[in-house]
Amino acid sequence: MKQRISMFLILILLATSTVTYAASENSVNYTPRVRVDHLFTQEDAPRLRIEESNLGDFREDERIRLHLENAEWKNIDQIPADTQVRGSATGVRISRVTSRTLQVTLEKDESINEKAGYQIPIYAEATAGGYATVRIEAWTGGVTAETLNFAGVVGPEKTGEQWLREDMPGHFEEEKQEEKVEEEPEEIVEEPEIPEEPIEPEEPAEPEEPSIPSEVIFFVDETGYIKDGIQYPTDVAPFIKSLPGGTGRTMMPLHHVSLALGAEEVIWDEKSRSVTVHKGEDTLQLKIDEPELLINNEVITMDTPAIIQPTGDGLGRTMIPVAHLAQALSVEYQWNPEDRSVTFQPLFHP
Repeated sequence: MKQRISMFLILILLATSTVTYAASENSVNYTPRVRVDHLFTQEDAPRLRIEESNLGDFREDERIRLHLENAEWKNIDQIPADTQVRGSATGVRISRVTSRTLQVTLEKDESINEKAGYQIPIYAEATAGGYATVRIEAWTGGVTAETLNFAGVVGPEKTGEQWLREDMPGHFEEEKQEEKVEEEPEEIVEEPEIPEEPIEPEEPAEPEEPSIPSEVIFFVDETGYIKDGIQYPTDVAPFIKSLPGGTGRTMMPLHHVSLALGAEEVIWDEKSRSVTVHKGEDTLQLKIDEPELLINNEVITMDTPAIIQPTGDGLGRTMIPVAHLAQALSVEYQWNPEDRSVTFQPLFHP
């Protein structure tokens, strides 16, 4: 009898210790609706937030695995550089296990007396309709195991007897899932004219359609922006910075505007408090609280220095005046005082 009671108490202790040891607060910053085959990039990728519930809950190298459902990991080499950290967190190490699973090491500096927090971008491609989820599997015990939705994926996927089709104005078109579509390519292959279709390299005449938008609209004091009629989320809003003499400057989020207008990447250097933007053959560089803006090593002096605007989660975004940002990105812009909007229009060079 005593042995049974002892075993029972041991089991209770083990169970409670397992529950209390996993101590993290996990969330995804937003859950967009996208189409199958949508590839999340710097511009629109949801972020997985993992933060210590209590100081010291994470060890120096906390290991987890991240499993995706209805999606596959892409561009994993970019994830460590784009992960945002706070407190005692110093970064992440990533290795691929399968197309759907990553091994992740959360690095921290235990000498810093602050809770560690990580925001990991989910660079993934949606592969099936339904909810795309990320499942956190704790390997060293400090992170709470949990499954979170990071996107709602619109079919075509069968759910019961009906096709999953959601109305997504501006995003998707209705598609017919007929097997005849598969037969047509086979017939085309037999046609003698097909070999000449390699002339399709002329489709590089498409640079006008894909990544270069016709217009991008931001609104003062409102998060999010509209690109070619489609709304995208942001974590910070443009604002008007008051200057002496009753004037002001419209300050824009460098990260969001740059990516919306076709920049390949925006890189933040914590040590030098500097930002580098790569857009085509152009490179932009600036430092926080300094007025100099370098465009391909040509110095432009801004009348208002770059500043950091808090995003409400302990992090922030670099903000610079709209006129200088438009010049740096080689775009035109228009200010509309009625709705307090800024519309960017790329300059197309023949």
